Amino acid sequence: MLRSAVCLLLIICFLWIDSEIGYSKEKWIHIPKEKAPDARVLHTAIWDGHQMIIWGGVSDGGIDLNTGGRYDPSTDTWTSVTTEKAPDIRENHTAIWDGHQMIIWGGIDDKTGVLNTGGRYDPSTDIWTPIATESVPEARYVHTVIWTGTYMIVWGGSNIIDTFNDGGRYDPSTDIWTPIATEESSETRSNHTAIWDGHQMIIWGGTGRSDVLNTGGRYNPSTDTWLPVTTEGTPTPRVFHTAIWDGHQMIIWGGVGNGGVGLNTGGRYNPSTDTWLPVTTEGSPESRNGHTAIWDGHQMIIWGGVGNGGVGLNTGGRYNPSTDTWLPVTTEGSPESRNGHTAIWDDHQMIIWGGADNEGVSNTGSKFSE
Repeated sequence: MLRSAVCLLLIICFLWIDSEIGYSKEKWIHIPKEKAPDARVLHTAIWDGHQMIIWGGVSDGGIDLNTGGRYDPSTDTWTSVTTEKAPDIRENHTAIWDGHQMIIWGGIDDKTGVLNTGGRYDPSTDIWTPIATESVPEARYVHTVIWTGTYMIVWGGSNIIDTFNDGGRYDPSTDIWTPIATEESSETRSNHTAIWDGHQMIIWGGTGRSDVLNTGGRYNPSTDTWLPVTTEGTPTPRVFHTAIWDGHQMIIWGGVGNGGVGLNTGGRYNPSTDTWLPVTTEGSPESRNGHTAIWDGHQMIIWGGVGNGGVGLNTGGRYNPSTDTWLPVTTEGSPESRNGHTAIWDDHQMIIWGGADNEGVSNTGSKFSE
């Protein structure tokens, strides 16, 4: 009886210590390379509810691609994406999931330059359908897209010569483009971020015609109007940062500021009050750009990228906005350092894939869970 009581007490103590110090259950699991797409960087990835779909990008030999692959984490297997009627080769394009299909648009290729074409891919049939080019926005890359539930909205970007402050709304149900207002829109920019908050698109940061920016704007597609994002309390100007929506606020983090200095700072923007709050730097990951950020329903997970001095990183951090605190991402079993990769959340785990690591362009990936 005494022995049983002691054992029970030890179990209770262990559980208490676990809850108090946050015993880590984090783990990385590598994705198989068998039947994986060719190595690439500057590609796109979306989650369709069942599988991650990779498409486009630049190969290890510097050749742009119009190939892809579908990864099913439940079976840990890859399936190819057809190239029949696929869009032209490209990199630095965008991709969204509309609930039924992946929509690719824009980008740049190494033969014809910037693009204003795209395609719709249905994974249930493995079939591509082209996107209308009538009334389409001007060709561009390093732009942003968001999905509203009805429209794909394209905004900003560059055609190499200049940057844009215009865009378009694409309705896949009708295959029709509609221009969006430029009156009172944010200044021209590229390499910025954009999120959808359920009512409006919020764009922020990026590179303007002459400077790195810390300004932004809010676009309401129902009224086709713009409102500014306050600059009071805003993070410092930056480019190559990340942005996520946590259900209440947009969280900006990392990137490169004026003078090419890497950043490990950020900010939280509440559109309902048009106010900013800082993100703590205590316990935050080291400065970086070219990283990824996902929202897992409770926290923002940062991973990878390039640190100051051009050093590739395989580290990251987990940020809880409700407590304004950071926890590290374990490096035990983590993938090789990389940047220009992709990351998605599949409702259970973060899946990272591709990018450029210390040995070149990669076709490896891993799953991170807690």
